[in-house]
Amino acid sequence: QAINELSPAATEVYSAFKSRPEVTLQTQALCQISGLPRRTAVSALAQLCGAGLIIKYGKGAGTRYKISF
Repeated sequence: QAINELSPAATEVYSAFKSRPEVTLQTQALCQISGLPRRTAVSALAQLCGAGLIIKYGKGAGTRYKISF
């Protein structure tokens, strides 16, 4: 149900994670994969973390994200 309420950018970011479930991604790599601007990707990541669909590891420049099962 939470997936239906996502913004188009968050849906794009989530699909990038679904295609690589075993990988942890940093924001920069996610921007390259999805083609989204950094600020849009960060906003989408925050929305996905809030919905419990991805997990955030670390802080600052070393922050990585992984899909939650």
